[in-house]
Amino acid sequence: MWVSVGRRGWWRNFSGDGGPLKIRLDGADRAGHAVAERDEQGRVKVVVRLDPR
Repeated sequence: MWVSVGRRGWWRNFSGDGGPLKIRLDGADRAGHAVAERDEQGRVKVVVRLDPR
């Protein structure tokens, strides 16, 4: 997921080693681990790895 860095700083919670999160997909809550990465142009990508169901 790509996020705008100028809007909010929630993604900073997932900098470095990242952290746990819950996300709703297709009406179901899923747990996982997210890591935020900033590229050389200052854009932020949040990579989410979902836990097995």
